[in-house]
Amino acid sequence: GMEVSFCDALRQAIAGELGLDTAGVLIACTHTHYAPACQPLEGLGQIDDDYLAVLGESIRQSAAIAMDDLRKARLSFVRRTIEPIGYNRRTGNFDPIDPVLNVALLSRRAGRSICLASYACHAATRGIVPGVSADWPGALCRVLERKGLRAIVFQGFCGDINPISL
Repeated sequence: GMEVSFCDALRQAIAGELGLDTAGVLIACTHTHYAPACQPLEGLGQIDDDYLAVLGESIRQSAAIAMDDLRKARLSFVRRTIEPIGYNRRTGNFDPIDPVLNVALLSRRAGRSICLASYACHAATRGIVPGVSADWPGALCRVLERKGLRAIVFQGFCGDINPISL
């Protein structure tokens, strides 16, 4: 996650650079246990200002690329209950969890379509490791991108849902 003040400043910068109203800039955030700290939260360590600068610049560049690639698209949406990849760490079982994979597909005639997927499970399959990892959301993105899609994966409401150890 990122602090609200960081996101607000980033939204204002993006809006100014791209000629948009600030209210039209959405920054969606997920989290991983395998990246430098971006907000003050017990157990995350110290905020890494150098990483935040690189992250902010990457987000700004992504917004500019998206603005340069505006095209009409058809939106479709599907929800599927899947075999859970997560369990409720409080109860130690699969109750209650949200086993639904939500997928929105922005289909375009020219160029790759964009897939937005959301599933409720922490990105924490590897335990504590040094470095940066995209964990299971990154693996899902790679699968979707091999199928010719551009992919973004969001973590749904996953407060107490941890991945099953394989």
